[in-house]
Amino acid sequence: MKIDSRQLRGGGQILCLAEPFDTILRQLSPHYFASVHTSVETVLRELAIAPELEIGWMHPGYACLAPGVDIPNLCDPGGLFGWVTQSAELDAYGNRDWMASIADCCGRQRPLITWASCSARLYALAQTPTSVWDHIHDLFLAFALDDPTEWAGPMVVPDRVRPPEAWRRLVLAAATDDAALEQEAWKLARDIYTDSALRLLASGLEKTRQCVNW
Repeated sequence: MKIDSRQLRGGGQILCLAEPFDTILRQLSPHYFASVHTSVETVLRELAIAPELEIGWMHPGYACLAPGVDIPNLCDPGGLFGWVTQSAELDAYGNRDWMASIADCCGRQRPLITWASCSARLYALAQTPTSVWDHIHDLFLAFALDDPTEWAGPMVVPDRVRPPEAWRRLVLAAATDDAALEQEAWKLARDIYTDSALRLLASGLEKTRQCVNW
């Protein structure tokens, strides 16, 4: 699927996936995105706001996070993907109390989501319904493969030390041409990841092999 997006001039906000990529891979399916959307709706209901939402993404280099918030998948494939808005109801620039309130609501949700704002580099994916889970799932897969550098060995495993997560082991194996490690990592991955995740990893590893060599 081709990623077709438009930049939202003036920036805005995003309620996005905030779980480690490894955790996402263990749940990855259309149903997972339905569950995330429930988290988004719960946060908006607690805040008593109803902004217009679109499916989209934010560039991590321009993201402003709430105080104390960390996004563990920020630079991983599919980072900062979620529900975007330019609603004034969520315009929290300079209001740390409001930012903290949103972060608190987000932090109590499962699946875990988070909030970020951006004055530039915020994008909406073209003509995407916000409640068609199969389509959102497919868009996430395409988005997670859109930037090959997110699959490059030096980005995923910069110290070349064998990581605990199966997907990072697979990237390390592909980047270093370690057939034994790759076989071991695939066995672990098949035990813990969904079918969608396994397909995503297979495509991602092709990008790993095409990226910068160590």
